[in-house]
Amino acid sequence: MRILVTNPSANLGDVTFVRAGARWPARKKQSKNVHASTGRYAPFPFFMAYAVAVLKKEGHEVFVIDAPALMMDDEQFYERVRARGPLDLAVIETSTPTIGIDLKHAAEIKRLTGSKTVLVGPHATTFAKELLQQNQQVDFVAMQEYEFTIRELAEKLGRKESVSGVKGLAFRSGNEVKINEPRPLIEPLDQLPFPDRDSFPIDNAPDMNVYWDGFCEKRPALQMVATRGCPFNCNYCLWTQVTYPGRRHRTFSPKRVVDEMEMLAEKYGAKEIYFDDDTFTGSYRHVADICDEIRRRGLKVPWSCMGDAIIPDRELLRRMRGAGCRSIKFGIETASPDVWAAIGKPLTREKLLNFTKWTHELGFKTHGTVCFGLTGDTKETMEETLRFVSNLDVDTVQFSIAIPYPGTRFYNEAISKGWLSNKAWWEHDGRGLVDYPHLKAAEIEEVFNRATYQFNRSHVKRPKWVLRRGLRALRVQGPIGLFHLIKRGSRYIR
Repeated sequence: MRILVTNPSANLGDVTFVRAGARWPARKKQSKNVHASTGRYAPFPFFMAYAVAVLKKEGHEVFVIDAPALMMDDEQFYERVRARGPLDLAVIETSTPTIGIDLKHAAEIKRLTGSKTVLVGPHATTFAKELLQQNQQVDFVAMQEYEFTIRELAEKLGRKESVSGVKGLAFRSGNEVKINEPRPLIEPLDQLPFPDRDSFPIDNAPDMNVYWDGFCEKRPALQMVATRGCPFNCNYCLWTQVTYPGRRHRTFSPKRVVDEMEMLAEKYGAKEIYFDDDTFTGSYRHVADICDEIRRRGLKVPWSCMGDAIIPDRELLRRMRGAGCRSIKFGIETASPDVWAAIGKPLTREKLLNFTKWTHELGFKTHGTVCFGLTGDTKETMEETLRFVSNLDVDTVQFSIAIPYPGTRFYNEAISKGWLSNKAWWEHDGRGLVDYPHLKAAEIEEVFNRATYQFNRSHVKRPKWVLRRGLRALRVQGPIGLFHLIKRGSRYIR
């Protein structure tokens, strides 16, 4: 079959919606004239890439268009769709803030190519029935993890067989919508092939340098994952509740992980690898075994990861450092024990302080994430969090506002208690939406708007921190390192 797998265009002027590859879809202000390899954020769309690899393995002719990675507008996107000619199936990534745009694209793709359309992503998973009932341009929804669902759907369509037994699929039968039983989570994960990287961001012009996370320091810095899921239970987390629910933390085998690392270094010339897991450090034993395997093979590629401050102790961090890990992102979210308890995150101030002390002593670069407006937050807890983080020994912090994405416990509670101040889907993109009885969205946004300044003002007074940040900014490969140093320096001064 001729199959298109696409992350459609989602641009409004100099704003693009980051969707496939992002656990928290939101708009990002980014210049169309700036290539990702010179600093623009572009996450690698792993579910798409695994699905493409699975489909190619079955002999299908697969085309790829990751439009946001290339900042394509609608006209450019449709031009490339049209160039693919007639298609049998189009797999279309969706998200909550872009669902209106996504449905428009589904109709146009169907018109241009004559293909059947299948929507994927957490929003489509949550509202599969409604989307099929209300939109004739949608033929199927592949729910949750969709790689093997798409493979089986393509097989059934190619043989002109009924899709009624395809697990994880929703479809229209006459005027009725059918929801098949869920597909079990993929286990073991090693049965997935390596994600396809030779067709991204577009099949006729692959370029891994398009994908970039500013946390990395060397180029090319390629992204991969070693796990899926998380052993913790945060009420706002989208993928761990919708894409693969059940508080499961599944792992690729350490051998498979290091095999892929070696491949990225040898085939694509990776000078750094970033593990964009839900939490890379979700299993102590798994991380330790990966580190042992890296050292056994003598692999010298530096790497970084999205981890946590809950599981690692000093010994595990020492082993990670010895195996080439240079940088760690981790979730802070709040500094209030009451809020941690309300959202279900088993973190404490003691763990945070120990974690930042150990990472600093071992020479890691650290980046913490903080979220305002979580369940249980008040004006007092947000100010408490800001004061605590402003004195925490981390290199950088990212502040955000809690968004209740459909399918999460946070969303369900916000709906049931009437907290959502605006239910428009396109508003679910990083702004304040939740009006608690004791805390309004405008009050959350007020703290958010001054948080970065307060953190920077506190830390810029520390000579050692300024020196550390400056040296690390200069280490970023290429002119973007100096650019970031000047940009951040001028921001601190202002």
